[in-house]
Amino acid sequence: MAAEIFRLFDPELIIPSPSSVGSLAFWKRLDERADDKDPRVGPTTMQALYALMSNLPRVDGLPTGDMWSILGKIVNRGYTAQRTERSLCREHFSSIYSPVLGSDTNALTLMSDAAATGAGTVIALATVDACWSEPLDCAACQDARFFNVTRRIASRQDLAAAWRQSVLTEFPEDIGAVQANAERLFPNLRFADRAWADVNTLKGDHPAVFDALVLHLSALNDHARDIWRTFTETADREAAFGSLGVTSSPESPKTRRNSAAMKERDFVFDGRTIRCEWHTKFRPDVNRIHFFVADEVVYVGTIIDHLSI
Repeated sequence: MAAEIFRLFDPELIIPSPSSVGSLAFWKRLDERADDKDPRVGPTTMQALYALMSNLPRVDGLPTGDMWSILGKIVNRGYTAQRTERSLCREHFSSIYSPVLGSDTNALTLMSDAAATGAGTVIALATVDACWSEPLDCAACQDARFFNVTRRIASRQDLAAAWRQSVLTEFPEDIGAVQANAERLFPNLRFADRAWADVNTLKGDHPAVFDALVLHLSALNDHARDIWRTFTETADREAAFGSLGVTSSPESPKTRRNSAAMKERDFVFDGRTIRCEWHTKFRPDVNRIHFFVADEVVYVGTIIDHLSI
């Protein structure tokens, strides 16, 4: 089975200590992180959250209605505990984790929530830097697939880069893992309905193909929008990609004159057909990612050895 990444809220962000429950700093911190729509709330944290909601504190400078609004962003993000639990290195975990504004029991709560995600996923934790004295990277924790502790990330793109590194480390040369997590690893890309259907046609040594696939998708995700905003000329866009180690171009005049070939560049995205004639090239003669950039979105039509002409 291909890798999946499970994003989990650290209870540190949600469950305050008795001394900080009325702290404006705690609620502001939670408000800042609650807009991150991916992380889930574990069963043990959810129980504590319900208790908090049943007895909301008074917070100077924060109306009760605003508190309800903040909690409303996360209260529906629970998940059902899995039968097969993951195990963590409790001794190591507890020795490097100390709550800041959160409850003193949050370390145990976090381990309980992590165990409830099951044993088949990699956990990326939405957490707080100040809680950790060192990375959670002992062998036992890595075996539990809880090695990717995602600190406070400045941007969605930074988070995607962290996830990419996680997948590359945990599942080297696993194209299936990249495909399974593509929307999270490459959040600026929109993949056609059948974008991955021909990925197995890519030719060449597998490690080289895998490295090129990740390099090219990363370049499209991280830079294509900026390249299109900055440059309008084809040569300038090609040069910009070239500086990233990626060869790219639009179709040749010969291909454009062939209507049947150009129709092969039409791809369906949620019922909308978009022509993706620009393509990156793993090698001069083979392996392509066809794409189109418009309105701050990068559309990926197909990942394939080669289309006609």
